[in-house]
Amino acid sequence: MKDRIRIWARRALPRGDAGVTMMDLMTAMTVMSIVGAIATGGLIELYQMTDATDRMDQAQSQASLAYANLQPEIGDAYDISEPGAGAGGDPSVEYVTQDASGQRVCHQLRLSGGMLKLRQWPASATTAPAATWRILASELSAPATPDPDGTAAAPQVLHFPDYSTPSLANLPSATPMQLRIRLTATASGAKGSTRRDTQITITAANSAVGWHDPTACSLGRNTP
Repeated sequence: MKDRIRIWARRALPRGDAGVTMMDLMTAMTVMSIVGAIATGGLIELYQMTDATDRMDQAQSQASLAYANLQPEIGDAYDISEPGAGAGGDPSVEYVTQDASGQRVCHQLRLSGGMLKLRQWPASATTAPAATWRILASELSAPATPDPDGTAAAPQVLHFPDYSTPSLANLPSATPMQLRIRLTATASGAKGSTRRDTQITITAANSAVGWHDPTACSLGRNTP
């Protein structure tokens, strides 16, 4: 009777199906672990790349927004100073506008601590202005290379912040002045930093080389 039961059981089981061994289970778990690690690593790298790209786009967007805000103001300027070093050696440039009452106003643009800052004071002031800065954009730095335009190519352009200021002496007195702002947006991530150069050239429509006063707004140049 027992022999018949054993024979019947053997016939009921599919041939070649001896079940799953411990070795098979361990092999399957190892393969799944490897596949999971590869997939996780890919997802992490994708996230890091996306994060760095997002931050770069954000930094460049800040620079673009700052340029958009500065363009109409500098476009109406009556004078632009030669760019130079402000307090602590930070790149700095000043320009003069006129308010609704007809009074001249000095504006100082400075690149400090990775931030593009702006402040203003009456051009008639006799003491250095208080340090009231408005931050226009962050995650910015000075370009690593000088402005590619030489004196002969763009003699009326004042370059900020690399100080490559050309001579204005031989220009017709009615030539309007221009300010080229060049900045580098930086985004740091797990795999290092990414840099992207940005620039804009603005013509001060109300300015003229013949009216240029290099000291018009120098009062706050070296004041923090």
